Parts: sequence; structure tokens; C-alpha cells
Amino acid sequence: MNSIPEHVGIIMDGNGRWSTRNCINLKDSYSRGAEVAINTIKECIRIEIKHLTLFAFSINNWKRNKSVVDLIMSIGEQFIDNLLDVCLTVKITFIGEISSLSDSIKSKIALAEKTRNEGSMRLYIALNYDGKHEIYNGVKTLLAKHRDDNLVMEDLNKYINPHNIPEMDLMIRTGGDKRLSGFMTWLSTFSELYFTDTLWPDFSSKELEEAILYYRTRKRNFGDSRI
Repeated sequence: MNSIPEHVGIIMDGNGRWSTRNCINLKDSYSRGAEVAINTIKECIRIEIKHLTLFAFSINNWKRNKSVVDLIMSIGEQFIDNLLDVCLTVKITFIGEISSLSDSIKSKIALAEKTRNEGSMRLYIALNYDGKHEIYNGVKTLLAKHRDDNLVMEDLNKYINPHNIPEMDLMIRTGGDKRLSGFMTWLSTFSELYFTDTLWPDFSSKELEEAILYYRTRKRNFGDSRI
């Protein structure tokens, strides 16, 4: 039986549907979702998860209505401020195409990453992120720096995964959809997948516990025989 997963990733999905279902405006729905994210981070610290990655905003989300995107970014800035207040023992790293975001949110990200609190957990926020883009950018950088044929997998990993994030053990997706949507494509090949119909603003420590209990029932063979 597995123990506590070392690296948990969460696709936080369902804020818009939660807004519609509960007749609550979208701003309050996303604000509640940000609160749930903070509470989830605290719970992961409590149960001694070593690495947590939250999928906050996909590159594909730019296709949404501009007013919705602006709202999400505004809530995102408030979320980063709250992170600095409550995550005093967490080292925070943002992954994704950060350079193309607004100067306002980039300055908050820089401040959050500068606050190098060395605690029991590393927190990664996937913002303006897509797994295929991550691999493409890594390969492009690799080819620009290496022109020989003596490359090994570790060379590629260094450019795709510059923060040396460990392989993901457990991936959780809320909102009912059963797909990965480009989340941590490079590091999720052996992840245990936990899908729940719970919409993100309703996600709780109990649901997190159930996901981890599911993970603990899984036999992880990494290609080896089950016999």
C-alpha cells in the first residue's frame, strides 16, 4: 500500500458552473475558489505533502470572454497577496509563460517567489500554463544550446523541468471532467488519477482525504509485473 503521495497536483475546475448552479455572481464564485485553494494548501501542509501543484490558469483559457479573463486575473492577484500572508513556511514557484502576463501580476509573482520560505512543502502555481507548450519551449531551448547527438533524457528534463519538480504521484481533477487538459504532461506519466464531480468551490479537506485514500489503495508498478 502507498503512503502519503510526495507530489499532488490539482486541476481546480468548476468555478463557473458553481456560480450558475448556486445563482451566485462569478466574482464571488472565483473568490470562494481562491479561498478553497488557500485552505487546501494549509491542509496539504498539515498532512505533510512535500510538493503541491495547483493548475490556476491554462493558456487555453484566454479563449474565454475578456471580462471573465480580467476577473480571473484580478482574483489571481488577490490570491497571491493572500498566499504571502498565510503560507509563511512554503517556498512558492510559478510555472508557465509568466513573461506574457501583465506587469501588475508579474510584480506580485516576483515578490512571492522572492519570499523564499524554506518549510516542509514546495508550492507550484501553474499560471498561463500548458504541458505541450512547456515541452516545446524546453526542446527549443535545448536545441539552441546543444548541437551534438550525445543527449540523454536528463538533458531534456533539465530544460522542460528547470525547477526540478518531482514526478507527480497523484493528480486530482474537480468538476466532473475526466481529462488532463495539458496539466503537467511531462511529469504525470505515472500519476494516479482521481476525478470527482465536486465543483472546485465545494472541494474540502474531506474530499482531499478521500483522494489520498484512493491513492493509497493503488499498486504502483511503474511498468513492472503485477505478479
